[in-house]
Amino acid sequence: MVNQNSAARFALGWQLALVMSMATFFLIAADVSRAGLPVIESESVTEVSETNAVLHAQLNTSEALDGAYYQFQLAEDPSEFRPEVSCPEDDPEPPEWQCFGSLLYGGSIDHVRQPGDLPTEELPNAAAGQPVSLDLSALGLELKPQTTYHFRVVAVEREQEVDTIQWRYPPVYGAGQTFFTGDQPESPDETSGTGGSSPLPELRIVPPEGEEPPVRSRPNRCQRWQKKQARQKKGIRRARLQCNRVRAGTGARR
Repeated sequence: MVNQNSAARFALGWQLALVMSMATFFLIAADVSRAGLPVIESESVTEVSETNAVLHAQLNTSEALDGAYYQFQLAEDPSEFRPEVSCPEDDPEPPEWQCFGSLLYGGSIDHVRQPGDLPTEELPNAAAGQPVSLDLSALGLELKPQTTYHFRVVAVEREQEVDTIQWRYPPVYGAGQTFFTGDQPESPDETSGTGGSSPLPELRIVPPEGEEPPVRSRPNRCQRWQKKQARQKKGIRRARLQCNRVRAGTGARR
């Protein structure tokens, strides 16, 4: 009797553990399914000079329930772009928080800010696209003159936490833009001075030295009359017969 009660309690405990594990699984799956990625609607650049530029983007966070984090990335070679946003910069007196990034949601752990990283900013949830911009000179960043730069925006869904900074993997990337710090090289049309294509030189055929150019024979009176008859849509056969008669008469007089 004691053995039967023990077996029953064991079976009941196993069933309860199974039900709890399944419930936990479905709760996690439901929580993951609610994730909505932000959308990068556009990117652009203005006020480009030899040492500065203002980067712009428009992000839609309507599907990201807790908002998003975004970061502009700038490099001379797009292969230097980081695969994900980096942790935000510390305040002068940093709060008691830790930046886990997307470590808990399938991302990498390399979220530590490195020299050259632009700021990572928070963007709240909104029903429509939100414009964001970054003036590089305001950061004390001076670009190199006569240089081609590439930039893009990276955004991730923010995870609401009290004492940590977390976001969900994967990130979304903007299409990317390119700008040149300085005057663009002149096009061939501008160097010609006419604003268009220059005319080609006239082609003249010069005979070899010692040879005279061929003399083009002029049509005789009969041939000219024959062409006139053809233009007036008269019978070409009749014109030829009359030409032959004129030739025959000329020969007889000679």
